[in-house]
Amino acid sequence: MEDQVLASRVSAVRDILVVLSGSVMAFDRESLRYAILRAYPDASVFFQSGIGSSLGPDAPCRVDLVIDFTAPRQRQTFFRALGLRRMAKTTVGRSTGFLRQRMYDRLTPREKQYTSKIEQERVMQREVLALAGVSVLPSGAPLRDVSKSIALELPRMRPTSAA
Repeated sequence: MEDQVLASRVSAVRDILVVLSGSVMAFDRESLRYAILRAYPDASVFFQSGIGSSLGPDAPCRVDLVIDFTAPRQRQTFFRALGLRRMAKTTVGRSTGFLRQRMYDRLTPREKQYTSKIEQERVMQREVLALAGVSVLPSGAPLRDVSKSIALELPRMRPTSAA
């Protein structure tokens, strides 16, 4: 999987526009920014909602890479995919409509049905990031809290004399 992610990296990327999903986001904006900047360290990352309003600083008129997380049946103008395609050199997104299948450079395969909407979005958003050349490390089970036991294992401190 990691080799596929490295092979799908886009060269000479300076500006990246991320269009966030309107229903469920598997990653928060800062973790997305961190993962994208790990893959493209010299890039600037801009965020927009699905309907086109900026979240943070405004994106330039021309970007090198668009990562579109918009899911099927989400509120979006009809020609939004066309506008994103004109704005970017490379567009990556989900296979959610006729226009995107014709205009986007890289699309995820058809959506698989999961028992949970959150699980489905998490898998699909990871696939979109992989197509964009961004690897997201899977998080394991959280470790147990050892902050209280560490203090009990330390040697006792000797009292200091007040001078």
